[in-house]
Amino acid sequence: MTRSSGVRCVALVLTALIGMAGSGLAPYPAGALPASAAHPVGTWTARKSGTHSLLFAVAFPDSTHGWTVGSLGATILRTADGGASWTPQVPGTRSDLVSVSFPDTTHGWAVGAAGTILSTSDGGAHWAQQESATHDDLDSVDFVDPSHGWAVTGLAPTILQTTDGGAHWMARSVGSSGLCSVCFPDATHGWAVGEDSAILVTTDGGSHWTAQRATTQSTLASVTFLDANHGWAVGGHGAALRTVDGGAHWISEDSGTGNDLASVAFSDPVHGWAVGGSGTLLYSADGGVHWKALASGTREDLRSIALSGPTHGWIVGAAGTALVYGPASATPAIPSDRTPLWIGAGLLVVLVLVGAGFAMRRRRRSR
Repeated sequence: MTRSSGVRCVALVLTALIGMAGSGLAPYPAGALPASAAHPVGTWTARKSGTHSLLFAVAFPDSTHGWTVGSLGATILRTADGGASWTPQVPGTRSDLVSVSFPDTTHGWAVGAAGTILSTSDGGAHWAQQESATHDDLDSVDFVDPSHGWAVTGLAPTILQTTDGGAHWMARSVGSSGLCSVCFPDATHGWAVGEDSAILVTTDGGSHWTAQRATTQSTLASVTFLDANHGWAVGGHGAALRTVDGGAHWISEDSGTGNDLASVAFSDPVHGWAVGGSGTLLYSADGGVHWKALASGTREDLRSIALSGPTHGWIVGAAGTALVYGPASATPAIPSDRTPLWIGAGLLVVLVLVGAGFAMRRRRRSR
């Protein structure tokens, strides 16, 4: 090889590397994706909640207005700026509150210890107690509109239902296990999960419930559905389930953690998050088939997550923990789990130049 051809070779390598970097392409095998492709587009940031209460649940009907509830005498906090700041509201009860639901920015419900149900029709400026038809602790509540709502208790196989905004609640006995979470994507289709890996489904608004087969033995703590087909459930010992056919078939996936998972949420059928004990934060970019552990910045137990679209999210947990998710910086950070492209390009150029130098010295000595 002549010197000029060696220079041309180096130039071609540089041109190819610069072309790949400029076009956004990376030198990965066909069909393979860099690990960074599974990274979320935003970041989680800690915010001051103004309380040290254990925050059990959070709800956001849009990207600006939200509520969280907790212990230490019925904590209720409200934000009107997307979670940047929180202000306390007066609940009118001393019972711990463990779940909250707001189908819009004015109508909301919170449930908790000893059958407590609170409602508001003015965004939480005033809260009133409702008769719940049970004295068992209520663990989850979900409303799809100001009229239709459901609540469950982990102490008994009971589901409460209302069709008039909670003016009247009717209790139904279902199955044989206590229930931890309930979710209705619309007024007709609903799911409830709980102890002994229980999964129940209704297709008539809660008048009748039937059991579905779970692919885990763990208690299921949280369930979410985007529509009548796409759903996810998480629970003890890192249990993570998904379905794409309304629960006719539930598939158990490896979450990559043995920590208990307390809450799961998806912004669309592809992107979702799960949270749990000791600051566990998981992200999925393929509908829950694979989960990636990310740093949450805390070791506190995370109890609830809510999403409003793909770029807005909120997490609450122990000791008043509050995290807010938003768009990342315009300059993306270099993924830590793969050598940056420019470093790899530089090393390759150095190797080519060194090799060319050795070849030239050998030719000179042979002359």
